[in-house]
Formats: sequence, structure tokens, C-alpha cells
Amino acid sequence: MNRRHVLLGATAALAGMAGCSSGDSASPTDSDGISGTTTPGSETATETTSPTTIEQATIEDLNLGAAVVTQPSEESPAEIALTLAHTHDESISVSPVSLGTYAFEFLQPLSGERGAVLLYPDSPRVSLAQGEFPEDPVNGCWRVIDTSAEGERGPYLKGQNLAKEKEIAPDETYSVLHEAYYRGPDSYCFPADTYETMAEIEFGDREQSVELTYTLDVSSGGEFEISVEHELWDESN
Repeated sequence: MNRRHVLLGATAALAGMAGCSSGDSASPTDSDGISGTTTPGSETATETTSPTTIEQATIEDLNLGAAVVTQPSEESPAEIALTLAHTHDESISVSPVSLGTYAFEFLQPLSGERGAVLLYPDSPRVSLAQGEFPEDPVNGCWRVIDTSAEGERGPYLKGQNLAKEKEIAPDETYSVLHEAYYRGPDSYCFPADTYETMAEIEFGDREQSVELTYTLDVSSGGEFEISVEHELWDESN
């Protein structure tokens, strides 16, 4: 099994791969120009064409990215886009390995020392349990409202775990937009820290999977910056 490690910037993007082969040959043609027949004394020539193999995409053809689209404000929470830009000349299929239905929709919380950041997509396949998302900031903070009973685990995201493939055409960018909410002590609101989470996707013939590490940095001034690193697992070797 081979592994490669690549660092992508906060505004990097992700994309694709595929492979197929084709071949053809010409039918024998006689001296009268009639395909598939011969006349006495004539010579028959057969022309063949070698199969053409389309090169399969590699990790270099997949531009994985993460970017802060809007910073948090009084009007709306921060918006973060997780992307895959496809630069190969054949379509590819991408799917999550363990959690979620489509790639990038469901992520585990980005954890820090004094709380976590929940990324919530506009998708019916992801929901919040034992909590609510506010329509307005709570005491100036876009935080999850805890509705759990005593002894329960507290607010957490739930995602459907029936993985489905998403086909991405050449030169297409696949993107999932998330809103960011804070989950942590009432005395904090997105405290300056580094928050991280991991995810994994498969692409192509599912012989290759990519382990992703998303890192969200929150400054002392409350500004967000996100980046992504990845490691490639090639199960064919």
C-alpha cells in the first residue's frame, strides 16, 4: 500500500479520474471493393488498430480545497466551502468512505481545546440531534442551542450512512457549502484556537481513497481561515 502526503492551501480546489479502452479493426476487402468477400486470385489484406487506453487520473488531477466564503457577522454565521475541482478529461465518481451520503456533506466536529465547530450543510441528509441552530446570534455568538436532557450527550450532528457516488464531469468543480456554529462553554464564543477534523473519500474504481484533514484557525479577532491536507491510499498496490 502506497501513501503520499500533500498540503493544499485554504483556497485549493478537487477533481477527477476514469479509464476505459477501445479498439477497432477493418473488415477484409476484396479486389472488387466488396467488404467480407474474395474473388479467385485476389489478395486479401487485413488492417488492425491497437486498442487505445485512456490514462486513469491520479491524485495530481484532483484539486481538493477548503475556503471561508464569508466571515461570521451579526447577520449570518460563517460560511465554509469544501470543494473538489476535476481537471482530468474523463468523468470520475466520488463517495464518502464511512459517514455521510455524498462526499463533504457530513463531517465530524472540528475539535479545539475549548470547544468545537460544527459544519452544517444545507442538506436534508444531515441533521442536529439534542440541539437547535439559532436564527439569530445567541448573546452575540452563532452557537448551537443545547436542548439535551440531563445525562444525554448534548448537541451532535447526524448523517445518513448510505454512501452514494457523485459523478463529476471534466472541468467541473463539486462544492458543498456549510454554516459554522460553535459548541462549547457559555463563557466562550469561537475562542482563538486551531480546530481539526478528519474525513475520507473514495474515487474512481474505489481502489484509491483519500484521507482528509481539515484545519480551521480562528484568530484573536474572530477571523476564520481553513486549510486541508490529504494522504492518498492506493489499495491496488
